[in-house]
Amino acid sequence: MRSCKYFKGYSLIELLVSLTIFMCLLSLLFPSLSSVNNRRAVSLKVWEIKRTLEYARSLAVTQNRLITVCITAEDHRCIKENGSRLLVFDDQNIDYQWTPGEPIHRDVNLAKAQVKLSASGRSYVRFEGSGASRGSGNFLVCMSGAGDFGRQVVFFYSGRIRLSKDSNRDGYDDKSGSPIICPK
Repeated sequence: MRSCKYFKGYSLIELLVSLTIFMCLLSLLFPSLSSVNNRRAVSLKVWEIKRTLEYARSLAVTQNRLITVCITAEDHRCIKENGSRLLVFDDQNIDYQWTPGEPIHRDVNLAKAQVKLSASGRSYVRFEGSGASRGSGNFLVCMSGAGDFGRQVVFFYSGRIRLSKDSNRDGYDDKSGSPIICPK
């Protein structure tokens, strides 16, 4: 029987050094990954809000009646920012708030997103049976951990809905030139 002079493999010290280097690299990579995930979460929430507005507009056209969309607090009161839900409902008594008994067509959880509605001082958006909006403005979506990254869902009197785009990352929407500023 032959004995091997050399063992081909890794020693415990080599393994520990390799693991230490790997852990250091991973600790450098992790913060940037969480930032990327938070930016992705902002983009997903913006798309969800855009689809909700498009649904509300479509509902107003197909049912030929006024449909209201608003950010709500826990008590379902319409507010301009940092609510917990986005509601699409028939405001039958035209009080610009959801009241029990009024049909809710969609209820979107805003989760960790910080959403602010800027619509000429109103805390709601309304779509008419023609598809037009009774105002123009935007929903600004930010999230803690995403830095100053934010996106907007912009809606017009005509009923058109679009997403903001900041391809050069200067903090301004490429089309309108308006700033996209998230609070810190």
